[in-house]
Amino acid sequence: MNQAGRDLLRAAWLRGQPQAFGHLRVDDALCAYGVLGVVTIEDFASIEQRYQIDTLAPCPLCGARSNGVAMRLLAHLNDHHELDFAKIAELYP
Repeated sequence: MNQAGRDLLRAAWLRGQPQAFGHLRVDDALCAYGVLGVVTIEDFASIEQRYQIDTLAPCPLCGARSNGVAMRLLAHLNDHHELDFAKIAELYP
């Protein structure tokens, strides 16, 4: 993930953005992809390209391997490990 993506996640954490788990958005809460601007499934590829998100990197916590489709690492860190936005920004390869 490039610095711009990390900065967006950290800014969301600093301003107290409520975090969603398992969904892009729940009321005013957003998941990590939502913070980066994903609104629909069609947005994933452009957001991953814009922020240089490596979808195939293994999880730095449990070693789970992403296949880029059913399990994306960013969603895995957000939903499975329930890391806050700042920790995701810190750990994402």
